[in-house]
Amino acid sequence: MPVPRWKPQANTEPAPEAAPVNTYRTILTSQGLTSLGTAMADVIRLPGIPDNLEVHILDNAAIIAITDEQRRDPREITIPAGTSTDTLPRDRLVRGRNETAGLVARIQVIARWL
Repeated sequence: MPVPRWKPQANTEPAPEAAPVNTYRTILTSQGLTSLGTAMADVIRLPGIPDNLEVHILDNAAIIAITDEQRRDPREITIPAGTSTDTLPRDRLVRGRNETAGLVARIQVIARWL
């Protein structure tokens, strides 16, 4: 690649401002992928109800339950393998297990607050 014979000029355009919409103040994750077994287990316990809750599932389908800390009224949702969703009910505790016994599914949870 030829070397330029002139000095590059500095950009004179102002830096773009961040859009105030969809900028999240706090983001918490389940610290990478977590393996799910056959029994329902806690995946992540959140300090509050997030504005956005995103769940990614790899390898095998999983059943996710989103509930409060007393585990009242768990709403179970089946998420297919290799997909993600952010149209979930939001609460403080995310629990999960494999859909098929004997297989391992991996999950990652991302919670965001505005």
